[in-house]
Amino acid sequence: MDSLQPQFRIDKWTFILDGRVVEWFYEGTSDSHRVHVDHFRIDGEGDGDALKIRWGIEVSGAITHGGRVVVPAERIGEFKDFVGMATSNRTPD
Repeated sequence: MDSLQPQFRIDKWTFILDGRVVEWFYEGTSDSHRVHVDHFRIDGEGDGDALKIRWGIEVSGAITHGGRVVVPAERIGEFKDFVGMATSNRTPD
């Protein structure tokens, strides 16, 4: 039996790590994005105890084709674990 791919779900968003590709979906739509981990970018800033994040594809230093969500304090560790797995798969410099 194959193991499930790492994923993180928050609000209506689902993120899946497929080796060196991150894919995200928004519930209720057929839209999804797949991006190589080298081009996947996330910015975050504190929002009280929560973390306000923005993610997408990096194009010339800007984040495009992504979204925003607030990760509550009790889910920040799980979120950081997912992002850590994705970024550890990046191509070494």
